Amino acid sequence: MLQSVTYSEKRVPAHGNSCARVVLINEAPGPDEDKSGIPCFGQQGGNIYRTLCLVGVDWAKEISTFSWPVKNPEGRTKKYRTRCEKRTEFLARRAEHLLITNAYPYWPKPSNAAKNFCSPKDEDVLSPKNLSRLEEDMRGERPILLICGAMAYLACTGTPLKRSSQCENKQLSDNTLEKVNERLKTSFSAGWYLGHTRRWNLHQDETNRALECIAASADWSRTSR
Repeated sequence: MLQSVTYSEKRVPAHGNSCARVVLINEAPGPDEDKSGIPCFGQQGGNIYRTLCLVGVDWAKEISTFSWPVKNPEGRTKKYRTRCEKRTEFLARRAEHLLITNAYPYWPKPSNAAKNFCSPKDEDVLSPKNLSRLEEDMRGERPILLICGAMAYLACTGTPLKRSSQCENKQLSDNTLEKVNERLKTSFSAGWYLGHTRRWNLHQDETNRALECIAASADWSRTSR
C-alpha cells in the first residue's frame, strides 16, 4: 500500500545572499525548518557546520566551537540560549558563502504513519511550478553546485538517481552538469553529489575529501584541522 503524503502550508524559501557562490540543494524541509523558515536549520544544519569545521573552512571556524542545538527544551537554560545565538551567527555567515534550497520547499508528512517526515512525491518535485521556483532560487553567478540526496538529484536533473550510495562524494560528470545547467538555466562549472547530509557522518573521510576539493574550487580559505 502506497503511503499518502501531506504537506505543510508554509513554504521554506532559499537561504543565502548574492555573495553566495555555492548552491547546496537539500531534499525537503522538516519540522525544524518549517518552524524557522530556514533550510538546514535543524540536525542537518548541524551536520553541515561540524563537517565544514572538520575540513578547516575558515568562515565556519570563525564562530567559536559550539554544540548545535537540535532540541527545544521547555525550560531553556542560559547555556542553551548561548548555543542558539551561536547558531544564528553561523547561519548568517553560512548565507554569505552557501545558498541553500530544497528539492521541494514544503515539509512532507506521511499521513498514515507515526513519523513526522517522508520524501516528497516525485511528481511534485518534477512539477513545472517547482522547476520555476528552483530556476528563481539559483539565479545569479553561482559556479558550484552541491546535490544532497536522491530527491535533490531528481530535482536538478529530472531523472532518478540509480545506485545513489555508489555516487556519494563524487564530482558530477560533464554530461550530468550540462543536463543540470540546461534544465535549471544555470551556469555551474562544477558540481558534486554528496548524498543526504544525515549520511555525512557515516562516510566522514570520503565526505571530508570531497569538501576539501569543493573548498578549493570555491576559494574558501582553510586552516589546519
